Amino acid sequence: MFKGIALCGAFLVPQSQNANISVSHTTSPCIIFSQHNRRNDVMAKQILQIESIHSAQAFAAKFKHNYRIGNVPNADPSRMHQNEQIIRLPVGETYNSFFEKRVMALPYYETHKIRKNATQGWEIMMSFGTNDLPPNFSIKQWTEQSKRFLEDQFGKENIASAVLHMDEGTPHIHAVVIPVKDGKLSARAFIKDRQEMRDLHTKYHEYTKECGLEPENRYMQIDHTKVGKFYANINLALEKSLPGPEAGESISEYAKRANEFYQNQSLRTFHIEHQAKQLAKEKDALEKANKTIEERTAKDYQQQIDAIMKEIGNVQNAKHAIQYRDSLQQAIEWTREQDPEMAESIEQIISNMQYKYNRAVQNQDLEV
Repeated sequence: MFKGIALCGAFLVPQSQNANISVSHTTSPCIIFSQHNRRNDVMAKQILQIESIHSAQAFAAKFKHNYRIGNVPNADPSRMHQNEQIIRLPVGETYNSFFEKRVMALPYYETHKIRKNATQGWEIMMSFGTNDLPPNFSIKQWTEQSKRFLEDQFGKENIASAVLHMDEGTPHIHAVVIPVKDGKLSARAFIKDRQEMRDLHTKYHEYTKECGLEPENRYMQIDHTKVGKFYANINLALEKSLPGPEAGESISEYAKRANEFYQNQSLRTFHIEHQAKQLAKEKDALEKANKTIEERTAKDYQQQIDAIMKEIGNVQNAKHAIQYRDSLQQAIEWTREQDPEMAESIEQIISNMQYKYNRAVQNQDLEV
């Protein structure tokens, strides 16, 4: 594997083989470009995916999946008890009710309506590659760091819940976030363009690197500069870096030596260009893979939405269910003030009932 080169004024300085890819400017007119050599023991990478939520039906589908209501493909019922709420959804709440309370309580919406095409929320999925995990990798540490990232980046008050799923192939976290900032719903206040989306991946790595995980894409480590300017600097450095004639050297001898030197530098430049093309191909492959995953996920969620709409029935029944849920939540909150121990016992009973009900529904689905 070739080494990188540093172009500083009239000199070309070889870099060590273990250097990481970086393009940076120093106090002198110098650009450093060095190659990140591939290792045989590539460590596991972090995974961060964000999906926009635009409707109550989408919220309902994600609530059903995250809390294992009904049959969930690829989930092992015998391991469901290992799942954990790392950020708890209030008792009796759903994602829809959390959204209603978080947004409709804002003074802004006393005189404004929510735009039809507004991003009402995000589902943020965090996971990691299971190949070549670092020694002593800790699920607990990764979970805590991911929770810190969510709260620091989006605010505790905006996070409906975050659930750690241990009953599928790879441990992962589903977090549902309501993007409220400056008193109104605004996804662009958090992520306004693709560059800020890439920056979010980089920020997440600031938390997961403590767990020994690598960033998702190597190109994220590059400080980007304009390609045309970069190659112009290469050409300028090559022009200025030809050696001068030595004492007593004939014109033909000097021409031969200068030509060999120039060819050597041109070959290095060719290697750099080749590596840049390889990185571009890797980036395109990753983007295509992400698009395929998004399309498959959208199809799965649509199927879940259709199933939910059949279960909900008519709107009047759904309205009664919401009213009953709100009354139950108010009663629990009142009891918590009057008798905290009784309130805790009631919440435990409700949780046990939900768990047993979910198991019964899953068993019935398996029998059918």
